[in-house]
Amino acid sequence: MSNEYLQLDEDEAKILKSLENNEWEDHQLSEDEKQIYKQHADYTLSLQEKKTTQIDFTVAELAFLMAKAKEVDVTVQSVVQTLVRNYAAGKIKLEI
Repeated sequence: MSNEYLQLDEDEAKILKSLENNEWEDHQLSEDEKQIYKQHADYTLSLQEKKTTQIDFTVAELAFLMAKAKEVDVTVQSVVQTLVRNYAAGKIKLEI
């Protein structure tokens, strides 16, 4: 877990306080509940899988990406992955 400071909202702070005060009790899960949680975990894990894809760039676009990658000493693939990851996380906007 990260060492970053977490900003908790009011509900989260109440839950944390009750947990720290040992107000929670263990509960034995039924087989159905275990199966449901396993399905959720499997789905979450599947979202982390990597899939190979093909993207066609113009020669100029590829040259630009290669130059940027060389500037920061990474591969073109890393540059493209970072751009997509940042877009998916809402850190950059797409303008068409």
